[in-house]
Amino acid sequence: MRKRTSCIEGALMAKIEIHEPECEDCAAAKAEARKERRYAARAHRIAGQTRFITAIPCVGLFIAAIALTISTLISTIQVTIEVAQGHVGMQDMLVDYIEYADFFLLAVVLYIMSIGLYSLFIDHDIDMPAWLKIDTLDDLKELLVGVIGVVMAVYFLGRLIHGTEPLDLLFIGLSTAAVIVALAYFVKHVISSHGE
Repeated sequence: MRKRTSCIEGALMAKIEIHEPECEDCAAAKAEARKERRYAARAHRIAGQTRFITAIPCVGLFIAAIALTISTLISTIQVTIEVAQGHVGMQDMLVDYIEYADFFLLAVVLYIMSIGLYSLFIDHDIDMPAWLKIDTLDDLKELLVGVIGVVMAVYFLGRLIHGTEPLDLLFIGLSTAAVIVALAYFVKHVISSHGE
């Protein structure tokens, strides 16, 4: 009985060569162990290859970054020409340029998120500066939350410069501040706690 047990254990661990004549249980145990190893290797291979699905959002974010950069650049040139021709006032130009700066920032963030997803799931050995290294999905979330806060602040600034009605401006300011505070809380207490 002891010989038979050690034979089965050896077959399951697949690390011990058995030199004794094989009994039926030993052969069955070896076959079962081989089968399990094959299934595990196949599942491991499939799981490893599915990470390339993230190439789709990487490409999408990259295309969005390029499209936003080009369209914002074209808009900036158009507004500059209109200002030079005297068709746009200085106040409107100021609001437009602030919004364009925000759009350019968003384009850069989309690019960083594209590279970040690529480095997280596909190839971690991309040659990037240390400040641009993204090691977790929480780093990407934090980046996105920061951009949302900046976009909202720029929107409020645009309403302020345009001379929105005071009561409307108050409501916009309060709602913007509430969302930014909620985002800051999310970053500090939710995302940061994941990293600890």
